[in-house]
Amino acid sequence: MASRVVLWAVVSLVAVAAPAARADMGLPGVRTARPTHLITTADRLPGYVFLVHRPGFGTEAVEFGPGQPVTVPVHRDRIDRVQFVIVPRDAAAEFTTPAALAEAAGRVPGAVVRELPFKEAVPVWGADEITLRYRVELTPDGRPELVRTTKDQGYQCCVVACAAPVALVSAGLWLVRRSRRGGRGEPTDREASNGDNERAEPGAAPDTAR
Repeated sequence: MASRVVLWAVVSLVAVAAPAARADMGLPGVRTARPTHLITTADRLPGYVFLVHRPGFGTEAVEFGPGQPVTVPVHRDRIDRVQFVIVPRDAAAEFTTPAALAEAAGRVPGAVVRELPFKEAVPVWGADEITLRYRVELTPDGRPELVRTTKDQGYQCCVVACAAPVALVSAGLWLVRRSRRGGRGEPTDREASNGDNERAEPGAAPDTAR
């Protein structure tokens, strides 16, 4: 009976803790940081124009190339949508403003539109300021692509989120095994007598003297 009570308690606690392991509800030991995005390249890309587009807040054409990185800070006081846009220069000539070009970039052949996250999950021991790094590379067919080079810290967050439930389950199983061993009680007189007879030498007469 005691083992059932312990097992029921373990299952109940795990059921309560499990939802916290889902990212959409927040992870224990995890917080979010507002990142700064740093974009570099080793390739010369004279056939393209580059834009930093904030839908509803403005668009900026930026100079970009080897030795000319682009730094994109995220607004600290609002949910800040930021896009890094790469458009072939020939197609860009058809638009009169950077904002019009950015809005239409998704329909321009050869253009790249990359959404940059406005927040990043980091462990509680992480730094307050975080920089996410990217590199523009050319694919084998000569098209540019934006590659994130900063490793995702989500695996550290998963370790934090999973450690507590795993420890809880391990402790619960240990208590169940211990309660089962303790519930067996002391051996009866008959069991003890049988055990003594089994330890006696074969053929030996029982000792009846007192």
